[in-house]
Amino acid sequence: GVIVDINTPTAEALELIRTSAPCQNLVERISCKKRWFSRTPNHKHDVVAIDCGIKYSFIRQLNMKGCNVTIVPFNSTAEEIMAFNPDGIFVSNGPGDPADVPGVCEVVKQLRGKLPIFGVDLGHQIIAMSYGAKNERLKFGHHGCNHPVKCLENGKLEIVSQNHNFVVEEKSLEGTPLTVTHRNLLDNTVAGIASPTDKVFS
Repeated sequence: GVIVDINTPTAEALELIRTSAPCQNLVERISCKKRWFSRTPNHKHDVVAIDCGIKYSFIRQLNMKGCNVTIVPFNSTAEEIMAFNPDGIFVSNGPGDPADVPGVCEVVKQLRGKLPIFGVDLGHQIIAMSYGAKNERLKFGHHGCNHPVKCLENGKLEIVSQNHNFVVEEKSLEGTPLTVTHRNLLDNTVAGIASPTDKVFS
């Protein structure tokens, strides 16, 4: 779509759409430019959050669980992250195609097994990629606050908010140490994965 002045001829507006390049690497445009901190009193753990477009609500939830959070840009290296001596890594949500951020995928690959890693949304897709799994684009995407997701471990059903256009391709998980832990019941797609050996889950 395009937003134009009311006097713009339809043919001109359509040509503008046709000749515009699609937005790529949206994460680079919205990730923080330098690290920042969100502290909580009497903290129990130190978590580094890789900012791919992080929602403040995730940071608040981590604080409420007793975690001091250091938020770092998406292009931070594994060495820069480990310099904070974290107890765990959080790979955040964010917009766009996970294939646009191979650097974050490489960091996860380097750090998995060394300390717990948790991913949400785009972070979930990046974790899958770091093990060699693939993501596929959905026809319409998952958008809204009423998606039924089933936890396969205990059968519990949760109604969750989702906003993404890509999902982990289930067949591509074969041969990896990742197992499916959650499933979206609207279309039976993968909504959660884990590797207990590597302490990785999303």
